[in-house]
Amino acid sequence: MRIIPVICTNCAAPLTVSENTQICNCQYCGSSFYIEYENTAPVYGKNAQMIRNAEIAFNKLKDYRMAFKYYKEASYEKADDFRGYAGMLYSRMEMLGGELPSADEFKEMKNYYESALTFADPNQARGINEFWFVNVNRLESMRQNRIYNIENEIAGIKRENANINNSYHCLEKDRNTLYERAKSIRNQLNNRYVNRYNGRKLFKRLFFVYLLLIGKFIYNKISDEAFDSGTVLCIGVSAALVAAIYVGSGVIKKVCHKSRINRLNSIERSINNIYVNMSSCSDTTSNNDRRIAALDSNRVQLARQVYY
Repeated sequence: MRIIPVICTNCAAPLTVSENTQICNCQYCGSSFYIEYENTAPVYGKNAQMIRNAEIAFNKLKDYRMAFKYYKEASYEKADDFRGYAGMLYSRMEMLGGELPSADEFKEMKNYYESALTFADPNQARGINEFWFVNVNRLESMRQNRIYNIENEIAGIKRENANINNSYHCLEKDRNTLYERAKSIRNQLNNRYVNRYNGRKLFKRLFFVYLLLIGKFIYNKISDEAFDSGTVLCIGVSAALVAAIYVGSGVIKKVCHKSRINRLNSIERSINNIYVNMSSCSDTTSNNDRRIAALDSNRVQLARQVYY
């Protein structure tokens, strides 16, 4: 069976009834009224044209802004008709669409409520009061829930900031460790040039001593007339050994130097990555602080806005 929206003829509250219902009982004011049908269209009695237009916009078109406009014009036409003020209250409440009203909007709705009570009789005022307090309690509950959700969100962001700060300190510690390693490798590279210079001086001295010994050895062999092929072979082997030691030490030094350079470059890349991550942590923390400030401002505003 089709559901038909109607307006209470006593308190102007929006109601719904089943099709072909003859008598409607208002759940707000408790009054009963007859519904007349003409060509399957419900007729709510003899009302002013503005009120009729507002009821059509409110119930059938669901255009609450248009309904508010017609109710407002009706209140201008007849200032002592409570239905205009009550209709503006109902329309404004529907226009919220599940959102909380601002302080000015709530003050405006409260003025409509008080104006409707001024011109309504006690029976009509009962339905308006019921509608008002039901919706005010709903708004107050929404406000409390929103404050609770904001506080939970702020607590979650603060926990996230704490984790980010811990990560930042860990990155800072890793950076300092890599700095020390890079410093040690640079010192080794700097000492390499000093050691290379000193090594060359030492090698020259040892080579001079070697030449003296070889010269003496050859002189003794010649004096003893024992200079033969074995002597030449011994001299050649010793010279080859000295050359191999010189060349091998140079190759080993170059390999070690290249290894240190590669390690230093790898450490510097790691340090740059750590700086990028630290910068990202700082940016995220700053954004979270701004979010916390905005949420806290909203929470304070909601805490001051009490619906009663």
